[in-house]
Amino acid sequence: MRYQVKIPDQEYFDQNIPCRTACPIHTECGRYVQEIGLSQDEEAYLLARAPNPFAYVLGRVCAHPCEDACRRGRIDQPLAICALKRYATDRHNLGLGHDPARKKMPRPQKRSQRVAIIGAGACGLTCAHDLALLGYSVEVFESAPVPGGMLYLGIPHFRLPREIIKMEVENILALGVTLHTQTTLGRDCSLSQLRSDFDALLLRSEEHTSELQSHSFISY
Repeated sequence: MRYQVKIPDQEYFDQNIPCRTACPIHTECGRYVQEIGLSQDEEAYLLARAPNPFAYVLGRVCAHPCEDACRRGRIDQPLAICALKRYATDRHNLGLGHDPARKKMPRPQKRSQRVAIIGAGACGLTCAHDLALLGYSVEVFESAPVPGGMLYLGIPHFRLPREIIKMEVENILALGVTLHTQTTLGRDCSLSQLRSDFDALLLRSEEHTSELQSHSFISY
């Protein structure tokens, strides 16, 4: 007799954990939901926070595509994954630190390269967070008087308290990230200047098409 055997690979894994695959940052949502079910709330928070410097924010305003992919929905209703993430953040003991797992990690080796990031929204600050953890020197330039981008300027206070945004941002800045507010590209600084001063640059190119046309480097 012959049997068709499928060797487990990444595709097999993705198909069997669709909630994790649907998450843009591949949060281990199934695992932290399980930890909450076991009353291991701090473990749940660590899992939710591991890939996500804005765990508190997304516990309140995430679009939760994971719930659309939740296999429980084939039976009755998807699990309330976003609400459970908020539960984990609400139950977290901030006395342990915003990211307790980082305290147990060795300090990253300091790198010589410097990176400039245009925009202190969720994208720019997440990039700054990850680069700082890798040991890069990062400076963020924001035209608004406050960091947070649309989190701060587009979502009302009753939906997302400003204290939550401030806490998340301060945790990122505590990694050694330098923030420049009220600094507009093209007025207070130029691409030529940033290209000269930094080894790499992150910006949303569709917002600065005219400035980019005269420069021979790639932006995202």
